[in-house]
Amino acid sequence: MNEFFSNYGPWLLFIAVMFFMMRRGGCCGGHGHGHSGHKGRGGDNMSHCCGGGNVKTVTLNVEGMTCGHCKASVEKALSAIEGVNSVDVDLNGKKVTVSFQADKVNEADLKKAITDQGYQVL
Repeated sequence: MNEFFSNYGPWLLFIAVMFFMMRRGGCCGGHGHGHSGHKGRGGDNMSHCCGGGNVKTVTLNVEGMTCGHCKASVEKALSAIEGVNSVDVDLNGKKVTVSFQADKVNEADLKKAITDQGYQVL
């Protein structure tokens, strides 16, 4: 048994890591699922996996979000849109920052998703 792991252990580890990365949606930890896989790297540095140089980041002022449920509701709605890379909801600042692929989604789509949840985009 030890010989088996000595010979194949590194490959098994590699395969396991790749399997879980793909289940999570790739190197970013899943596109559009409220992740922060590129935290600290900036939106434009996501071109290696998130749709090339057509990535745009906007911060929207949103009124009416007061609790964790509000945050989760907005994150879920935005994350469901194809082309959304990341969502960050700041309850205290009443802001939602969204990074998205501009060739797949536009700012009006993002605003509509938020207002459909019952919040007002200022």
